[in-house]
Order: sequence, then C-alpha cells, then structure tokens
Amino acid sequence: MRPRRALAWTALWAGAALAAFAALRAGRGAEVSNQFLTGYLVELSLSVDNVLVFAVIFEHFAVEPARQGRLLLWGVLGSALLRSAFLFAGAAALHRFHWLLDLFGVLLIAMALRMAHCGLAGRPAGSGPVPGLGLINRLGGPVERLGGRFLLVLLVVEATDLVFALDSLPAVLAVAPNPAIALASNLFAVMGLRSLYFAVVAVRRRLRLIDAGLAAILLFIGARILAARWVEIPTWASLSFVGAVLAAVVADSLLRPVRTPPGP
Repeated sequence: MRPRRALAWTALWAGAALAAFAALRAGRGAEVSNQFLTGYLVELSLSVDNVLVFAVIFEHFAVEPARQGRLLLWGVLGSALLRSAFLFAGAAALHRFHWLLDLFGVLLIAMALRMAHCGLAGRPAGSGPVPGLGLINRLGGPVERLGGRFLLVLLVVEATDLVFALDSLPAVLAVAPNPAIALASNLFAVMGLRSLYFAVVAVRRRLRLIDAGLAAILLFIGARILAARWVEIPTWASLSFVGAVLAAVVADSLLRPVRTPPGP
C-alpha cells in the first residue's frame, strides 16, 4: 500500500471513530462518548509501537511488501478476536477482584518508566526484543520447505500483538470501564491497524517523540488509577491530556526536518 493511500485509509478509519463518538454523544451522553474516544486514542497511540515491531519482523525475514498486506489483514482479524476475549475476561476479573485495578496502575507506571528509559538510552520505538523470533529462526528452514513460512510469520505477528494487548488493554479498561465501550474503541483502532502500519513505516524516521509520548500517557493513566480513591479525575480531563500529548508528538513529527545520514 502506497504511503498516500495508507494515510488516506488511516484518516478514513479515524473519521469513522469520530462518527461513532458523535453518535455516542447524541445517544449516551458526554461521559460514555468521552470514554470511547479516550480509549480509542490510547489504543491508537500504543498501536504505533505495535506496527513498528511488525516492521522489524517483516524486515528481519525479508517479507515482500505484497505479502505484508495479506499478513496484516489476517493479523488484524486474529487481533480483533483475541482482544475481544481479553477485554471481557479482564472486565469480569476487575468486577470480581477490585484490587486488580491497583495492580494495573502499578503495571502501567512500570511500562511508562521502561519506555522512558528506552528513550533516554537512545533506542528507537519498536527496537526491543520481538516474541517468537528465536522460534521462527530455528524452524524457518523446515517450514520453508513445507511451504508454511507464511503461517509461521503470521503466528509471530499474532504472538507479538498478544504481548502488546497485555500492555494496552489495562490502559483502555482504566479509561473506559464499560467493557462494551472499551471493546468498541479497541476494535476501531485495531481495524485501522493495517493502513496505520504502512502510514507509520513511511514516516517512522520522524517519530522522535513517540516513546516519550507513550510514556507520558501510560504514566498519567497509571497515576489516575492509583489516585482514584483520593481524587477523581474526570474523563474529559483524561481525554484532553491524551489528545494534547498525541498532538505534540504529531506536531514534532511534522515540523522538524528529517536528518539524512552523511554520504560515504
């Protein structure tokens, strides 16, 4: 998918999410619609790290662009099913074991500190270890001879998405506790993942602040969870914070020139 087409499709999916937000605002009110939009923006921002890891996987195994789109299509379908199951299971667990919410808060703060450390260390987003690469390296030869390499790479993509889901779903449930609203926001973000991949890969050298932005969002949500018993931060404030952080990351990406490496 060409970059301009990918950006157009990404904008189309974002427009669909905004239309759903407007419909919820008219039918369910400000609180529910703000929860939906905040959950969507959180999941969308965390998806950037996700697709950068997909790019690492495809580059590592020299998956040609024509097959990347097909892999991502099946990956998105599998991701939608896995995340749906995880969301409802997570919501049921939170309803029964309230202390899990505090654990989620600590987990999100730990994730934020890890991302901030990676940024300070100069490691770009998506440069960490990828689940399943050791397995696929060991099985790559036999699987290629059997014609099953496509399936194995798809399994690695799904395993990677599962790891990211374990990170992102607590954040989404924290801002959208209603499982139906959390699922809707998640699915809107996931269904645009394929076009987002090609759009992000085209501009990834400009994403200088992505790790800092993600760390700020996760740190805010984790702190919001842990402080909930003393102070209640309204959903509109969370939405404003997440939107402002994403706007800053996008503005930095658009305004700063890309440094090209020196020639030989």
